[in-house]
Amino acid sequence: YYGIAVDPINRQVILGGTQDNGTDRRRMADDDTFDTVLGGDGFECAINPTIPDSQFATIYNTAVYRIMPPSTSFPFISPQFTENAPFITPLTLHPTRPQTVFTGTTMLWRSDNNGNSWFSLPFDTFNDVTNGVWSTTTLVWAIAVSLTEPDRIAVSKGGTVMNSTDGGRTWIMAIMPRTAVTVDISPHDPNLVLAGLTASSSGTSGVMRSTDGGRFFLPSGSGLPTHNVQSIKFHPTDPSVAFAGTDVGLYRSDDAGLTWNRVQGLPAVSVHDIKILPDRSLLRVGSYGRGIWELVMDTP
Repeated sequence: YYGIAVDPINRQVILGGTQDNGTDRRRMADDDTFDTVLGGDGFECAINPTIPDSQFATIYNTAVYRIMPPSTSFPFISPQFTENAPFITPLTLHPTRPQTVFTGTTMLWRSDNNGNSWFSLPFDTFNDVTNGVWSTTTLVWAIAVSLTEPDRIAVSKGGTVMNSTDGGRTWIMAIMPRTAVTVDISPHDPNLVLAGLTASSSGTSGVMRSTDGGRFFLPSGSGLPTHNVQSIKFHPTDPSVAFAGTDVGLYRSDDAGLTWNRVQGLPAVSVHDIKILPDRSLLRVGSYGRGIWELVMDTP
């Protein structure tokens, strides 16, 4: 699974995007049957937390699909673009305004009406960026939106992480030592940003950490293997905890991303997505080739 989504109301309902095998949906509680709801290469997907029957699925090259009740199919709603697009389609719903949807090509695409219409950001790739320019050739890998500051966005894009505090109108660019595959903003401190990088041949850090809103990053991967960090996620209620999905398993930090330790019980699988229910009762990971795994967590 490249991407998974969990229904926050009916926790047993799961969407999952699988390369070559489409997007699958688990039906209900106590039923491990998955139905294929969209063919092709499945990637990132999402479930609207306020309207759980409104669901999003993607395939390659930034192709976005959405189901809305009473429909039973996923029509194509992707933005119309001419630029290059990534094979693995990124997709993110705004955490407090779920009608706002983000995807990416070489540009960031935003919809404020649940995917009915889209516009690209930034409007000016030169003058709207501090510390550099917005590349029109490197691809968007991942998109994160702040829970506490709704206009704060972080985008991993090639060897950079781009950060905005005004909804994507203007940006600050931070250079990464390698390709930034994944990014997340702490739901407790909007200035705390973690970025996961591709594998290192020299043993250097697989995670970069910023405490100033993405202006400046420092290596912060002590304890991690020198493999790709495919996914990264802050804990929704504990500000000291974060998780990193690597090509050889899941890792946990108990000091807000400074140091990491292997999570026991999960095989050494490539963890491409991490989802935690808002009440922190359950963590699920989507793995490459080994299905979906879940961990029951302590509830508050």
